[in-house]
Amino acid sequence: MSEDKLQESSPELNQEVPKAEKPKGRPKKAEAKDSDKMVEVKEKDLNKLFERLERLEFAASKAGLSKYDTAHKEALGKIIHLRLLDGKVVLRWEVVRDLVEKDTQGRWNEDQQIKLTFEDGKQETMPMIYFTRRYTNIDAEVLSETINRDPLIIEEEGDRTFNVKTVDDRVYSIGSNFIN
Repeated sequence: MSEDKLQESSPELNQEVPKAEKPKGRPKKAEAKDSDKMVEVKEKDLNKLFERLERLEFAASKAGLSKYDTAHKEALGKIIHLRLLDGKVVLRWEVVRDLVEKDTQGRWNEDQQIKLTFEDGKQETMPMIYFTRRYTNIDAEVLSETINRDPLIIEEEGDRTFNVKTVDDRVYSIGSNFIN
């Protein structure tokens, strides 16, 4: 068919088509707002979205996912462990006696005593083996950390003092020598 016959048979083909404008710049991201708005989405569209997400996660490398998760994770608070004995938090301890010797028959004898200071301020002296076998750890989140400069405090408490909060919202101040 020649061009003249084509023009005569279909006049809509001869009309000028406006050129599409290119978008200028990058499209702006919608600002994320915390809201409780409900959005209605067709179940078919939602399933398509989930299938696409599943496909992308399957195709993505584990290293790439790990890198993304690391870059976009929320900062978690520093967690330390406190020692708990008989339902009370141990804030400090001090070795009172530490005798370890071999008797004439070749057996080792130990006499190790430790003085514990509990959260209520009470102190108790007990065999170290009793303490090491019976304490349990509880997690506490660090609220603040202070660097100690005084040599006496460093010797007694450690180079840092932590203000921590346990899961049941109790707050303690404890030296770095007595955590974890």
